[in-house]
Amino acid sequence: ARWKERLKKAHDAVTETKRSFDDLRERYDKQAERIAELETENANLRDDLAQAETNRTKLVKENVKLQQAAVAHDFEMQRVNKVDSEKLVQDEQIHVLTSNV
Repeated sequence: ARWKERLKKAHDAVTETKRSFDDLRERYDKQAERIAELETENANLRDDLAQAETNRTKLVKENVKLQQAAVAHDFEMQRVNKVDSEKLVQDEQIHVLTSNV
């Protein structure tokens, strides 16, 4: 009877150990699944970041082009204004000269 009691205790201990092991295995599997999900999310975020960097680079280049165009436009407007001013002075001089005749 005593050996039956010890056998039952040993069997119970094995059963409890197996149950603990199964619980640990289940937690490990869930953690491994979560890690895989996070790795996928991380890869997607890295792709998004790379695309954002590409877009930022394109926008910086476009901004430089726009700034260059604005500077060129300013120079052209200054040239046009100078020509207009010179034309006005010439017209005024012609008017003065023709008025005095």
